Amino acid sequence: MKRTLLTGLFMLGAMSFAVSAQQIRANFQGKCSAVGNNISCIFDASKPANDPSRCPNGAAPLWYAWEFGDAQFSDLQSQPVIQHTYTNQWAYYLPYVEIFCEPHDNQEDYAQLTRPLCVTYSQGGCIYVTGSFN
Repeated sequence: MKRTLLTGLFMLGAMSFAVSAQQIRANFQGKCSAVGNNISCIFDASKPANDPSRCPNGAAPLWYAWEFGDAQFSDLQSQPVIQHTYTNQWAYYLPYVEIFCEPHDNQEDYAQLTRPLCVTYSQGGCIYVTGSFN
């Protein structure tokens, strides 16, 4: 009985550690619409809801930095959502987000992700100009 209880407690502790020791991950979605000759986008690093950008132990990032793939970039910001307008309609752009977390147990404290914004070009993982998040 004592052995079974100790084994059960050990397994519970191991599962709790596995759940709480999440890796840092950058992720985002975009919602882009054509507006005349421009493309207006909202990028959101808290989307998708089932797999947002996150720090170890599931904490939200402290800072976000964006590059939009058209030689424009943002300052560090504390919010995961940003708006950007592209004034040239190229075939595609390569926006990316870099997130920064509080240092945790000697793990990396930043992560980044690039997702193509496809205007007249198509490939897996694209953000398309559809007016909805994707």
